[in-house]
Amino acid sequence: APKPPTPVEAEVYRSFDVESEGMVKPEIGFHFAATKELADAASIKLGRKDFKTESYIINLKNPVRVKGQENGFRPFSVLEDLVERKIITEKEFNKAYDEYLKIEETTDLSEFEYWQKSSKLIQDLLKPKGIDGLVYRNEFDAAGITKPADSYIVFDKSSIKKAPKPP
Repeated sequence: APKPPTPVEAEVYRSFDVESEGMVKPEIGFHFAATKELADAASIKLGRKDFKTESYIINLKNPVRVKGQENGFRPFSVLEDLVERKIITEKEFNKAYDEYLKIEETTDLSEFEYWQKSSKLIQDLLKPKGIDGLVYRNEFDAAGITKPADSYIVFDKSSIKKAPKPP
């Protein structure tokens, strides 16, 4: 049986393009790194030339640990990992996978709409189980730049607030 989740209340970091808003496109949820260096490394890996990194406080009551992904969190990989870890059942996986295929086969979706629909699909599966986010060891963004650390995917903006500015 999976061990009970450890709640997380922590200062974390998010890096984004200077031109964009800080929290627009959820990729399964909103991604944060445990260290500023790791958040910066994510922007470097994405090829962002002009980015800023800000600190936030996240409060997750019931996050689930998942496998770190190679490059971005593809919904299918996350679904596979969730069923392997017995967080979702085979039946839930099959139903979600069918839904996911419908999203994948919709050719006129923008990248933003794709992420909106696939994020909702995964969240709709996990939120009724009381799961409010994911935690993973982020080796991918760290590789060759900084030390790996945990990263977090937060489902709801209500679990996120700007960290107070130091005096």
